[in-house]
Amino acid sequence: MKMQKIGWLGCLLAVGFFFVGCSGPRLPIAQNDHWGYADKNGKMIVAYQFDEALPFTEGLAAVKVASRWGFIDGSGVFKINPSYDSALPFSEGVSGVKSGNRWGFIDHEGNMVIAIQFDHVDSFAGGFAMIKLGERIGYIDKTGKYIINPR
Repeated sequence: MKMQKIGWLGCLLAVGFFFVGCSGPRLPIAQNDHWGYADKNGKMIVAYQFDEALPFTEGLAAVKVASRWGFIDGSGVFKINPSYDSALPFSEGVSGVKSGNRWGFIDHEGNMVIAIQFDHVDSFAGGFAMIKLGERIGYIDKTGKYIINPR
């Protein structure tokens, strides 16, 4: 099979996340403005069906369908239905998700573990995530407790 066109965003994310936790050889790949997943040889694993797609991390990948983000497993089945305005890849068991103008964090089952309340979040690394409230930046732990209060 001929290797399909990979969008610049998918290529950048695939390369970056492959080295920091991409679970398995499923890489986001685009054709005709739709995204799917291929193995490292270009063989399609999940058909082109998504508006956007991020690399797999911790066994799930964030995908966008009809302006909403959800998470699929390696076979392309939704494990967390598309219901968010934006989403980050999973890191340390949680994913940042956006609803309206605010962000919070969900677990692998889609349970809200840190309430939607922040203007912006980054992924967890080393047990902490940077958050933004207005122009103030702080850090939280995985319980949502402030480690460094926003300032």
